[in-house]
Amino acid sequence: MEPVIRNYRSVYQPGGAAARLISLDDNPATCMMTYSVIEPGKTSAHHIHPWEHEVYILEGSGVLVCDGQEYPIREGDGMFIPGNVDHYTLNNRSSGVVRRIEVNPLIASQNSGARRQGGTGTGQPPVIRNYRDLDMQAGHVLLRGTDGVPTYVMLYNGAMAPGAVSHANTGGHTHRSYATLDSLGRLYNTGPHASYSIRNHCSV
Repeated sequence: MEPVIRNYRSVYQPGGAAARLISLDDNPATCMMTYSVIEPGKTSAHHIHPWEHEVYILEGSGVLVCDGQEYPIREGDGMFIPGNVDHYTLNNRSSGVVRRIEVNPLIASQNSGARRQGGTGTGQPPVIRNYRDLDMQAGHVLLRGTDGVPTYVMLYNGAMAPGAVSHANTGGHTHRSYATLDSLGRLYNTGPHASYSIRNHCSV
């Protein structure tokens, strides 16, 4: 199976709407991925829906508002937003953007159940964890099943030195979707003979 590799620069228009990095058209197994930018004083879509989703903050800071409660967020945060919670992200700064990657289960595109401008939610709080708070010797999982994440986990693998290989021999598990945050490299698919160039801010 060939991987799908897409850089946000090929699908996102500056000042435009959120851009799909991985969509239903790519036949993903579990989830889709979206790239978006929130300008100063602006918010992401304000809505409520039955499914959960996850967000990673690439740049900037602001607040995540869930059922009227504000939670500070910053670059490096992984966020789990439970289903049936009224939510949006606010860039409350006077300058500088919030850039983020959002991961949604497939039902988000298969179902039109999101209600704009929110509604009454369950009050369940989000989980917000920054990669700087991880003990990388113990593990690199930002968000996991015990946080309430039902389908997939969010990992932070850290910086790779030139020539380094990411989990070269980990029992043959399959990545469903991931993003490279900085630098260049190559993705090897089923052995060293199928390789693909990747660059910063690619989704795979």
